[in-house]
Amino acid sequence: MPSIAVERAAGTHCATLAWKPSKTEVGLQNPRGSRVKPALYESQGSNVDVTAAAGQAKSQRSHVTGRLGIYAFCPVSLFPRGNKTMANALPKGWHTVTPRLVAQDAAKLVRFLKDAFGASGEYREDVPSLMTIGDSIVMVSGAGRRRALASFLYLYVEDTDDTYRRALKAGAISVEAPLETPYGDRRAMITDPCGNEWQIATHER
Repeated sequence: MPSIAVERAAGTHCATLAWKPSKTEVGLQNPRGSRVKPALYESQGSNVDVTAAAGQAKSQRSHVTGRLGIYAFCPVSLFPRGNKTMANALPKGWHTVTPRLVAQDAAKLVRFLKDAFGASGEYREDVPSLMTIGDSIVMVSGAGRRRALASFLYLYVEDTDDTYRRALKAGAISVEAPLETPYGDRRAMITDPCGNEWQIATHER
């Protein structure tokens, strides 16, 4: 599973997502045009959209094509001349990194998220569907301009066993029945009807 770390110090990169074995290095520009420390993406076919605000009202985007789509919001305050804070660099209710799932049948994936994980939100054909699971937003888009991608997500829930059963009832395929892990999570794993893999966990100790 990917590890995600967000750097907040001025002049550093916004986020590092680690998969192995291949590397792609993406450099960001500060308002004066000089390069700041680049973000490293070690990927096994990853797709990362990073929006980096630069200057008072400027932004730029770097793209790495591949498997898992992620939105990463980076505050202007990361850059030397920025004067915004994290609080107003994000839309209300959003986190710094947000999964974006692209499915051949987005409506089907939205139904699954609601039935299996109790997600709130509705299917939208014209814009990404914003589904809320717990305290997190998951964006769901249909394939077209972007190709359908299989993603891998780690989901914390109150009851692993109950959520696992509901996911299977909603059409998921079992990859791993609930078990105890050495790091204190009771975890199961499923593949949803659109091919995304989910590890479902409850932290018990």
